[in-house]
Amino acid sequence: MKKIYRKKLLMNTGFKGIWFHIVGIACLIWFLIRSLPAPHRSQYPCQQISRAMALTYIAYWSTLFAVMAVWMRQIKLKTAPIIPSLLIIFAVTGIVFGGNFFVNDKTTEWCPIIKDPIGTPVGIKPG
Repeated sequence: MKKIYRKKLLMNTGFKGIWFHIVGIACLIWFLIRSLPAPHRSQYPCQQISRAMALTYIAYWSTLFAVMAVWMRQIKLKTAPIIPSLLIIFAVTGIVFGGNFFVNDKTTEWCPIIKDPIGTPVGIKPG
């Protein structure tokens, strides 16, 4: 039992955590290169997706730095030593449970049948 669990654990680990950073940086660069010369391009669908991913990446890092700044200020003043430890515990549990949330099982593929109608027939001579 332990060997099977260990093999499954090794299969699930990989570069999943680094993909967020790679995609975030790529989307930020793509959005800046394409939209800065011509701002009307920001309305293109590919730029809207890129903008959403880039803003998510920026929000992630800005939240991290803001929390670290507040935490460092609290440590320097030594007023609330319990708050940073609770914040770390909350962040670690969120990362652990959030990482398990996105593990997907394999789904079955849809194999369409030839000339099989899709939807509800409507009208005198449907189809």
